[in-house]
Amino acid sequence: MEAGWFNFKPRKYIVEHLSCEKQARDLLEIYNKYYGLDFESGFNEKIIRPGNWVNNYFYNKIFVKLKDFIKNIKQYI
Repeated sequence: MEAGWFNFKPRKYIVEHLSCEKQARDLLEIYNKYYGLDFESGFNEKIIRPGNWVNNYFYNKIFVKLKDFIKNIKQYI
């Protein structure tokens, strides 16, 4: 390997071994190997619980807005 350093192309190595595309492909291979899930099956999933989530209720929205308001006031004190 050291003798052939002049043939080494860092960009090609990065694209082939360290790119996000390869990492994503490897992650999909792991899911396919251990869980039997492939990329296309993700498009066919059914929603388990449609509708109101915990953070969609009125009291939670008010709580978050009040918390942010108090945080902004504390900056000026």
